[in-house]
Amino acid sequence: MPSRNRYLSLVQRHRDIETVLSRELNRPRPDSIEIQRLKRTKLLLRDEIETTKKRWNGNWMATHTAV
Repeated sequence: MPSRNRYLSLVQRHRDIETVLSRELNRPRPDSIEIQRLKRTKLLLRDEIETTKKRWNGNWMATHTAV
């Protein structure tokens, strides 16, 4: 079962990348390659967060439903 710490770590990394991306976008001459890299990483993290949530919810339901 995915751990809560793993989930929270992914969410924090996603937020951190959003902060870095925002700074880069607000620079006078933003680095388009860096922006692409940050956006790609952010999307991958979002997908991993969603996958982790689905596994977590599925495991919770499997252990908390009456048979």
